[in-house]
Amino acid sequence: MPQHSFITNQEILLSDIINDILPTTDELYFLVGYFYFSGYKELYENIKHKTLKILIGMDIEASLYNGLKEVYIASSIQDMGDEDIKEKVYQSYVEMISNIEEFDSSEFKESFYHFLEMVKKGLIEIRKTRIPNHAKMYIFRKSKVHNENGNYPGVVITGSSNLSISGLSDRSEINVILRDKQDYENAKEIFDSLWENSVEILSKNNLDIFHKKVLSNVWFESPLEPFLLYLRVLKEYFEVEKPEGLKYPQEITEGLYINLEYQKDAINRAISTIKKHNGVIIADVVGLGKSIIAATIANYFQLETVIIAPPHLMDEWEKYRKKFEIRGKVYSSGLLDKAYEDYKKITKDMLIIIDESHKYRNEATQTYGYLHKLCSGRKVILLTATPFNNRVEDIFSMIKLFQIPGKSTIQTTETLALTFRNLINEEKQLTKKSKNNEQINYDEEIKKIGKQIRNIIEPFIIRRTRIDLEKIPRYRDDLKRQGISFSEVESPKLIKYDLDELTEIYEWTIEQICPPDLRPEEYKSKKKGLIGARYKPVDYLKNYEKYKKQVEEKFGSFELFAQGQRNIASFMRRMLVYRFESSIPSFLKSIDNMIDSYNNMIKWVNKFNQVPIYKKGYIPDPEDLFNEEFKGNVDEELFPEITSKDLLENKSKENVINRLKNKGIWFIDGNEIRKEFIEEIERDIKLLEKVKNRWVDENKSNKYEDKKLKELKKYLENFLKEQPNRKIVIFSQFADTVDYIYNELKEKFKIIKYNSSLKQKSLDEIVKNFDAGLPEYEQKHEYDILISTDAISEGYNLHRAGILINYDIPYNPTRVIQRFGRINRINKKVFEKLYIYNCFPTYIGEEETKIKAISTMKIFIIQELLGSDTKILTDDEKIQSFFVEQFKNQIDEESKESWDTYYLAFLDKIKKDYPTLIERADKIPLKTKIKRKNNNGKGIITFAKKGYNYLFCFIDENNKVELLDAKNGIEMFKCELEEKGEEVSESFDEKYKILKKYISNQKKKRTLDKGEQKTFEIVRLLEEKVKDRSNYLKLLRETIEELNGLPDYCMREINKIDLNSDLYSEVDNLKTKIPEDYLKNIKRRAQTIDESKETIILSEEF
Repeated sequence: MPQHSFITNQEILLSDIINDILPTTDELYFLVGYFYFSGYKELYENIKHKTLKILIGMDIEASLYNGLKEVYIASSIQDMGDEDIKEKVYQSYVEMISNIEEFDSSEFKESFYHFLEMVKKGLIEIRKTRIPNHAKMYIFRKSKVHNENGNYPGVVITGSSNLSISGLSDRSEINVILRDKQDYENAKEIFDSLWENSVEILSKNNLDIFHKKVLSNVWFESPLEPFLLYLRVLKEYFEVEKPEGLKYPQEITEGLYINLEYQKDAINRAISTIKKHNGVIIADVVGLGKSIIAATIANYFQLETVIIAPPHLMDEWEKYRKKFEIRGKVYSSGLLDKAYEDYKKITKDMLIIIDESHKYRNEATQTYGYLHKLCSGRKVILLTATPFNNRVEDIFSMIKLFQIPGKSTIQTTETLALTFRNLINEEKQLTKKSKNNEQINYDEEIKKIGKQIRNIIEPFIIRRTRIDLEKIPRYRDDLKRQGISFSEVESPKLIKYDLDELTEIYEWTIEQICPPDLRPEEYKSKKKGLIGARYKPVDYLKNYEKYKKQVEEKFGSFELFAQGQRNIASFMRRMLVYRFESSIPSFLKSIDNMIDSYNNMIKWVNKFNQVPIYKKGYIPDPEDLFNEEFKGNVDEELFPEITSKDLLENKSKENVINRLKNKGIWFIDGNEIRKEFIEEIERDIKLLEKVKNRWVDENKSNKYEDKKLKELKKYLENFLKEQPNRKIVIFSQFADTVDYIYNELKEKFKIIKYNSSLKQKSLDEIVKNFDAGLPEYEQKHEYDILISTDAISEGYNLHRAGILINYDIPYNPTRVIQRFGRINRINKKVFEKLYIYNCFPTYIGEEETKIKAISTMKIFIIQELLGSDTKILTDDEKIQSFFVEQFKNQIDEESKESWDTYYLAFLDKIKKDYPTLIERADKIPLKTKIKRKNNNGKGIITFAKKGYNYLFCFIDENNKVELLDAKNGIEMFKCELEEKGEEVSESFDEKYKILKKYISNQKKKRTLDKGEQKTFEIVRLLEEKVKDRSNYLKLLRETIEELNGLPDYCMREINKIDLNSDLYSEVDNLKTKIPEDYLKNIKRRAQTIDESKETIILSEEF
């Protein structure tokens, strides 16, 4: 046998060679970069009863991929004391055992205890070189029986292999084995020299210290106390530290705003969430200060900031921007295109704040397309009080503003794209079954979907209700200390008004517009009701197939577009009912507007033989387009480049029509429309004129008296007489009704009105008269009553008012909550009780026929405005109960205790009263595993972290694995202080391995759905044919295929491409709508997202 040979682990493994050598040896001397316990485990059966000295030369750290790597510290550690060197090594052992996957098993635990037994017997010692040493050398002293009388004292192996599984078996390692006596003696001399100048780490003399520094800090000697594990779970999951450098509202605004504990926690958590997920949804209920939270966050990040707000809140946001020293601009929600254009070339990180974000739920619109491009690759804050009152698709649209569905920061589920696709399909199937009257528990199934969605978006969302603030002592005590408390909310009451002799005309009006005994599709054949022909010209096409492609190129799906037109017709009927119920002047104005719109359509057909269609509904009057006295009736927002000057200088019909086409209006040749279109428009006009004339005649003959307004006056007089300090806010959804009420009441009451068209001066007056948060010296007493549209139902404090009156039937309970939020503010309680009143028609009398007539009319109105669930409402008592129940349900939703409130309060209490328990829980080692005695379930629950996300995973006795939401996961860990645990069973490891595999394999490769596949194929074909644009098209294809990164709007723009046209022009046009920089932002963001390995934190066996 040669005295030396190379070992490459190709044909025979180093571990096999060592195990062959060990039986003939009695002493071992290992110089290694680092001592990996995994390597010892490979050899320990053959090391028993032998003396082993291990000299380690390097420091180690856990790598990003759950392995270990040696770290060479260039500077000598000779200046470090022995204790410091020991401490560093001990800590590295703790980290190694806690973080390395191969150490997380009972098998490893067994080999480790064998190792310690050898130390205890004095057979094993570990030391650390004072100077870093990267060498690996294994010296095996032969026993006397095998050393050939000293001529063959031992064997030396040196090379690249560490004492680890990979070192002993990796195919990339190279080592040499030396058997020459001189080689052995030289190697032993080197080892002895290093050993003499090293630091003792572990021997039988300091086993107690090793136990304290290492064993007590790793999982297999952690305390068997379930309560400590429960506390550790709560701390890990809920606790967020204050970010360094953060200033809270009081410091930023120099006392203008106060610091509230619940807001501080929300700010801390939101900042942490943005850093992890690039965005956050702040969804505190109305009145808890979402804007203040967002403004504080913006101040912390100090980024260029774009704030998107509803028009009526722009001034309010401008104040926040200045007071909170936010760099950037405030844009109206109608100017998203401008916001995008202004910032599209900015490459530095930015912050986008979107108020009322639930309004951007349709990702197929151009508006959403601009918003998505604006948010792409930037930090995003979404503000909404109603995050869950939407379809699955709507919620997904919001999340996509800061998450890339195919490469999400959420790593506790499949890809977001796949998960939401499944939930969307499930919801659609349920809706379809419900419409077909199939026997399903629709509400229960929808709740299940809602639960899944809440689980998915839990890491993104911050939401507190008023009840949370009362149930968490730290919040409650803070509010009390600062003099803040909540008013009691009384259930809604009715303001009944007697129609009396007007009952017949009210019922007749409803009968004319929407005959209660007919379905809308029967109006045409029965020649009754408002057909709404003007709003659905596509239904009158002679040849659908001829125009189908044109419609799809212009507007997307033909079927969806046609249905959209029918929906507009239905909406206009409902809108007339809304306006009729609101006030007769508002109703008559709508009829006038509709008649004008109908006549406008007839003019287009008669004068130009064209039927114009515009997606947003507005069509210019053709006479205005060629009128010398044109006053600017063209909508300047929709058609900013078409001015009166242009039109007067260019009267060519064709040119003007072409200009309008360029602005989005599409025209159908009049010859392609069936004659019924004009016939039914004319019939609708006659019906509308008949209704209008009857009411005008009634008014002229002085028969008409507004009973609703009369009853309102009476209530207002009584309210102000009985409680003169309690101001009143009256809401209507229509500006016409607001103007009407104001004009009728202004002579008798101190009343001020507001709608979105009024100047800032009016708003300033309202604030001074209705905002209790202003200093007393700034408050005025000029007005007792405010009448307003919903333009003021968001973002303003009106809490000097203690009564809210809904003049229109409140068909949308969420809107009522938002209105109510104006008088129910957190910053100052003015009244112990707050009242809500709803106006509703009734009849007081005994005549049966009149009671029946008014009941029929009321039932229809309620069904139209509130939905089919109200069919049973036939009397005022039931109507009153319905409004109470509806409001109560919404209030309950808004005030419902959040699932985590109990745990937050409990954690606060333990921190305050039992800090030593928290300290002990903090020291619970990673991967701790115990068995619970006092639990009837069977299985294992694991609390783990994957990337930035915590997850709870449960495996039952049949090895079925389930991902639990946080609520149920924490509930399983919950226990009492006295409960005792014990060592896990022998069957634990098998199930534990299944659990870990499930967690690590959560991500699934996404497949394209049918629509996405179509879009993908178009891009792939373009990539083949338009070679000069291949870089752009490749990026576009990858964004679709790998990232699912585009909204529906962009996908539809791609689908509109005509593959038989000039493809270069088509691609260049596409680049203006889906810019390359936009795609690069998405890709850049995706590249920063690391699909991290999981870390098991704690496990319990039941």
